[in-house]
Amino acid sequence: MSYANFIEAVEAKKLLTERDKYLCLADHCTREYEGEIEKQGDKIKVKGLGRATIYNIQADGTYAANAVGKGSIAGTGKDVIQKGIPQAEEIKGYEKEFEVNQIALFNFMVGDIDKQQSSEKGIIAKTRPKAAQDIAYEQDKHVRKVITSCKEALLTGSDFQVGGVAKAVKLSSKFSASAGYINVLDFVDEVVMQLRQNNVKDSEELFAEVSPAFIRRLKTALRNIDTNNSKLIKGREVVPYNGVNFYMANVMIEDENYEYATVRTGDSVAFFDPLTRIKPYEPDNAFAEALKGYNLYDAGMLDAKACKYIKIDRKAYEG
Repeated sequence: MSYANFIEAVEAKKLLTERDKYLCLADHCTREYEGEIEKQGDKIKVKGLGRATIYNIQADGTYAANAVGKGSIAGTGKDVIQKGIPQAEEIKGYEKEFEVNQIALFNFMVGDIDKQQSSEKGIIAKTRPKAAQDIAYEQDKHVRKVITSCKEALLTGSDFQVGGVAKAVKLSSKFSASAGYINVLDFVDEVVMQLRQNNVKDSEELFAEVSPAFIRRLKTALRNIDTNNSKLIKGREVVPYNGVNFYMANVMIEDENYEYATVRTGDSVAFFDPLTRIKPYEPDNAFAEALKGYNLYDAGMLDAKACKYIKIDRKAYEG
């Protein structure tokens, strides 16, 4: 037996390509980062730029600069009016640093690696998609934990929290729900309103990751307002409502009692997986070859104002 023809980089790329097919939450994150990663605990940097000031030039050549806060630059509450072409501004950005600490690891017997990797029906080819699916699940679950651990991202309002702590919201697909229940579309409207109030632009795409139970109530509520159901379901994606694209993900389920729903922009959370290693070797206790490998990854909150979540009581769905 031999693994002389095994190329680590090729197999790692195949694994990640397969894994990307199954990512949901991590797929809705920014994945642009910098840094040389060699081991767990190393740090990476995520950089971003702010927005340029947009000026409205009048016919007489005057333009208005953006007011600052409740007042203006002069503290009068009015825009500063000037003539001519605005001076070039420096676009201020941000830089956040994160440690990479999560590891998805696997180690399985293969037999003859060179023989197996050349076969589309071999152990490697059959095991790779399942391993990729399991890695994607763990990574999506970690992204969910990063979001739901951020108190600033909690959906506020008396219906959604008690003393600043998320409570188990009761959701319903009915528009005349029982006392204590919130209609699922009313929830979406509230989330969108809060995000827009946080200066998330109308043109920015919003992603929602929810459980299968949530999707079921959403579909029922949408049927009540739209009889054209032909586009209601398409794989894991549900037709958008109020500018939000919905995706079903089992990782939103916490346990038998609770689950979560998130709504956010695609650059509010960062996901990074800078290092993947796969090594062939011969186990000491077997007459066969094996593959062991890992994917080093992590996630971090970039903009909590562009991300919202709620906690849902799984036993208190109605409709």
